[in-house]
Amino acid sequence: MPHTLEKSQSDILERLLKQGLKFQKLGQNELAHQAYSMLLEADPHQSDANYNMGLLAINSGKMEAALAFFETALEANADNAFYWVSYIDALCEIGRIEDAEAVYNQAIMNGAKGEGFDKLKHRLTSARRGSVEIGITSLEEIQQLPNILDALSLDQAIMLAKRKAKEGSPADAQNIFHDILYKFPNNRRAQYGIKALRNGSIKHASNAQEPPEDQLQAVFGLYNQGHFQQALKQAETLAQQFPVSANLCNIKGAIFKALKKFDLSVKFYKMVLDIRPNSYDTFNNIGNVFEAQGEIEKAIEAHINAIALKPDFFEAYYNLGIVFKKQGKLDKAIEAYIKCLEINPNNADALYNLGNAFQERGKLDEAIESYSKTLAIKPDFHNAYNNMGNALKKQGNVEKALDVYNKELSVNADSEHAWCNIGDLLYEQGKLQEAVEAYKKALNIWPDSAALYYNMGVVFKKQGKLDKAIEAYNKAIAIKPDYGMAHNNLSFALINSGRLKEGLEETEWRWKINNNPSEFRHFLQPKWDGKVSLKDKRVLIWSEQGIGDILRCSHLAPLISSQAKHCIFESPQKLIPLLSRSFPNIEIRPYDRSSDLERDDFDFHLPTGDLHKHFLTEITRNNRPSSFLFPDPIRIDFWKTRLRSLGSGPYVGISWKSANMGPERLQFYAPISEWAPLLTLQNITFINLQYVDCKDDLFQIEDEFGVTVHDFGDLDQYNNLADVAALCAALDCVV
Repeated sequence: MPHTLEKSQSDILERLLKQGLKFQKLGQNELAHQAYSMLLEADPHQSDANYNMGLLAINSGKMEAALAFFETALEANADNAFYWVSYIDALCEIGRIEDAEAVYNQAIMNGAKGEGFDKLKHRLTSARRGSVEIGITSLEEIQQLPNILDALSLDQAIMLAKRKAKEGSPADAQNIFHDILYKFPNNRRAQYGIKALRNGSIKHASNAQEPPEDQLQAVFGLYNQGHFQQALKQAETLAQQFPVSANLCNIKGAIFKALKKFDLSVKFYKMVLDIRPNSYDTFNNIGNVFEAQGEIEKAIEAHINAIALKPDFFEAYYNLGIVFKKQGKLDKAIEAYIKCLEINPNNADALYNLGNAFQERGKLDEAIESYSKTLAIKPDFHNAYNNMGNALKKQGNVEKALDVYNKELSVNADSEHAWCNIGDLLYEQGKLQEAVEAYKKALNIWPDSAALYYNMGVVFKKQGKLDKAIEAYNKAIAIKPDYGMAHNNLSFALINSGRLKEGLEETEWRWKINNNPSEFRHFLQPKWDGKVSLKDKRVLIWSEQGIGDILRCSHLAPLISSQAKHCIFESPQKLIPLLSRSFPNIEIRPYDRSSDLERDDFDFHLPTGDLHKHFLTEITRNNRPSSFLFPDPIRIDFWKTRLRSLGSGPYVGISWKSANMGPERLQFYAPISEWAPLLTLQNITFINLQYVDCKDDLFQIEDEFGVTVHDFGDLDQYNNLADVAALCAALDCVV
């Protein structure tokens, strides 16, 4: 039992130490002092507590008290180099150089070493000389540098600051101390120097800390009007008279943030904290600067510090939510916004951003509820209408989404986003002309929108108005020349309108669109341009896109092999048996990009999609191409035998859908009910050629039409393409 009590007391002391360290880190020195004092009452010789009490004493300017704490810490643990360094530093600060040297020698004899001791030795040597030479033309040159330590050593900078303070230039001294703290945040000499300035212990420091209210308001007025340089000039003029003004440091921090000079902004906000350590607003401001700077982790830390000082500080929770969302931590962002709203339930911005986070997280019901609450508080918040409409659209609730977009227009008639979204929904509903009208209204507001012209092109193409589609795509490209999707769609519109050469040239943009299923391959060898002679050359043709595209392009491969010394055709593994039989003069290999930059087995390469561009003349000359895929005749006979076992012919293979049945592709496939004219023909034996699971469809065909579509379950129609080709060759017809 005594052991348990001893352990319990140890745990309490450890918690007090951790609590003290936490408060000290947050700048809450009084609370840290209380925690360490309670610990030392129970254990007066606890080394870390004594050491940290010494640091707190230095921050308060109580150097003699600091020395006593450091001595106790060293008596308890003489092996901690930090204790020695801080003790010697404190002796130097109060001018006890001989004592500092004696303690330094004692530390060295005790085995202390490291970079800190090397610096102490240099400092003691410099102190003995009594002065520090500044190796630069003038003080003005030094002050114009980004940081004083870019020109001076740390000790030189400290001595210069002290000299400026004694000369009656506390503002210059304070700037130097802050330059030091920017690079060395825990430098106690700089911290003490600022404390001394603030406490008025340096001669000639102004007793009046803050300028008169009317002078401050004049500076704030310039800032609020966007006259940042004028505001800065006035603030700097006032700072000469009021060097320790928290308000002036605060406005300078805001001005430098507006000027995007983020390091200077942070520097002046930290000067506010030196004067007002518990300024939660300032921590929040620092967090906002770090967020603008992209320093996300530092921003989070600053906002958390603000909340630690003021637990009901809803603005800090709100900003924390913004930062977490930027970081991609949506759950933490949601938690922060909810915390903000618990304190301030009517914060429309927090509700709106909460809705955005929910929507990005995929929680659409919660997002819609948040937007509704936003609009109940702020009915003219048009962005909330827009994003609420987007959430409803994602849910497939088209009519409600349209209603919300129209409400957005009632509060903001010039919302191009609302008209654009309405156009998108009308397009999806098949109301093409209405979609065009909506896009036109959006373009009246936003005439330089490449995306809107692109959308117009998509609608015109679907309407069959190819000339208008081409015109719209070209307008999109004129605004945004590298618009890959516009170029890609333009290529199809040109080809469909008979402008083959132009259209095929545009297909080069297929590599610059996000949804291209293939990725361009990079080799050391050049891509063939269709002009260079292939005589005595080796050529690699590599496949791209889907199986159907590869098979369609493969019939042009002999046009390459007939000119080149050797031709390699790379394709997916499942096509190799069929292509090898069909093109015996071409080396068919499996697709492999693992060593593209190391290959030396060819002189030129080209993707299959380029074949049409380079052989357009040959293609247009031959309007009736002959068969080019040749299945195994033995397998053809095998399938003919199996077909006969099903009954008499004719045997018709059918395929009615793709594996990819998204909204854009669905329009190209007839639903099963529309297959009635074919499926109700008498005396036909139908064969399934679908490679995706279609059992439900086969049951539907049988239920609706009383027709059996025979399915060879032992044939892998997705992977065994050589046998699928043999089956197709054995059929009388394929639809």
